[in-house]
Amino acid sequence: MPTPDAARLQEALVRYQTIATAGGWEELPAGTSLQPGRRDARVVALRDRLRKSGDFEGLPGTADAWFFDAGLQRGLETFLARHGLPATGILDERALAALNVPAAARVRQLQATLLRWTWLPRDFGDRYLWANVPGGYLELRENGTATLSMRIIAGHPDRQTPSFADTVTAIVVNPSWSVPRRIALEDLLPTQQEDPTFLARLGIRVFSSGPDGPGRELDATRIDWRQVSADRFPYRLRQDPGPLNSLGRLKFVLANPWDIFLHDTPSKRLFDLNSRTLSSGCLRLEKPEELAERLVGAASAATPLSRESSPGVSSERGVAAEAAPTRIIQLPRPIPIYVVYLTSWVTPEGVVNFRPDVYGRDARLTASTFDSCC
Repeated sequence: MPTPDAARLQEALVRYQTIATAGGWEELPAGTSLQPGRRDARVVALRDRLRKSGDFEGLPGTADAWFFDAGLQRGLETFLARHGLPATGILDERALAALNVPAAARVRQLQATLLRWTWLPRDFGDRYLWANVPGGYLELRENGTATLSMRIIAGHPDRQTPSFADTVTAIVVNPSWSVPRRIALEDLLPTQQEDPTFLARLGIRVFSSGPDGPGRELDATRIDWRQVSADRFPYRLRQDPGPLNSLGRLKFVLANPWDIFLHDTPSKRLFDLNSRTLSSGCLRLEKPEELAERLVGAASAATPLSRESSPGVSSERGVAAEAAPTRIIQLPRPIPIYVVYLTSWVTPEGVVNFRPDVYGRDARLTASTFDSCC
């Protein structure tokens, strides 16, 4: 028996297949941005396009068919929101590109998502985390309902976040950051070579590299960074806890072969971006404190913990600004997490959402599966 999510997707697929079989929708012509309250010949085509996808169901609000009225504006806002674009109600380049994706392409997108659902468990349990990379969000789901939702920043297409299932076992408060070698070489080394004070200003310390991990600490000012390269980099870098730490105040511990985990970030402004595939693979959380409080609270309810043995997250953050002590809070009830790659989904209210295939995975999947058989 399919999950409710998959069942809703199947219904949406039938609807979009019907639209595609009937000829789909006409491509809207290019032009300057079109705003509500203006007159333009393209308004007629826009109204027809939104009606076919179910975003505009009303009759023209005026006898002037060229007039971009409030009803059509609301229809365009609905379309933009379910395609992950700012709901401005303005027909600009991004809106035009989304509107001009053929119905047949949306059918393939839904088919790819439904195929991915066959790879997922039929039962996720009563409490788990759900992170959808193309959707750019993470949810805490309890008894079939999302009780907490937040935006995330996922891996850049050059450093993709993999799809996997794992378990959050602990929370590290005020973590240090052991810089992965690739980030050290590609992101930090060039800047350090230009500015020898760069690492120190970020609170990043340099250690010799031993077979079992970092060795003794080195004085970064005594290293000739111009002579350092990818072939000659016998160092390990570690960033101290603090306000500049790339992991922020909280790190959620996982155990997977890619060293992917969830964490806070000092760069909060990045969550306001429309496209947020910016990280090196880990998932940065918009509301890490709220998630931590939920998980620690749920764990404490199952296994009462004293303030001395496991203080709450809020009390830990209170001293973070001064001493920034690193503390680990074990979760007596670890929580499963599913990191998925779904470029389409249907909400319980029946709203069909589409997102760009940021990693090109749908394109490869449909080419190998549907193009070879249909």
